[in-house]
Amino acid sequence: MDIIAIFFLARIIGRRVSKKGHSKWRHIIHFICLWVLGNILGMSIGTLFVEGIAVFVFGLFGAIIAAILCFKIVDDLPDISSIEPEEADSESHNSL
Repeated sequence: MDIIAIFFLARIIGRRVSKKGHSKWRHIIHFICLWVLGNILGMSIGTLFVEGIAVFVFGLFGAIIAAILCFKIVDDLPDISSIEPEEADSESHNSL
C-alpha cells in the first residue's frame, strides 16, 4: 500500500514541480526520503504508546504528515519557468 501511495504522490509532485520550472527528480527523491523518515518516526513514537499492529497506524500517520510537509514545500516554490533569461541575468547581477 505504501509503495502505491508513494508512486502516485511522487508523480503528482513531479508534475507540480516541473510546471514551476524546477528539477522534478530532486523533489521526488526529497518526497520519498521524507515519507520513509516520517514512517520510521511515526512507528518509533507509536511503540511508546501501543503494541502490535497498531504501531503501523502511527507509521502511516507519520508518513502522511511528511507528505503534507513535502507538498507544502513544493507549493511554496517560486515559479521560475516564467522568468525570461534576460530578467534572470539582471537579477543575479543585482544580487552581487
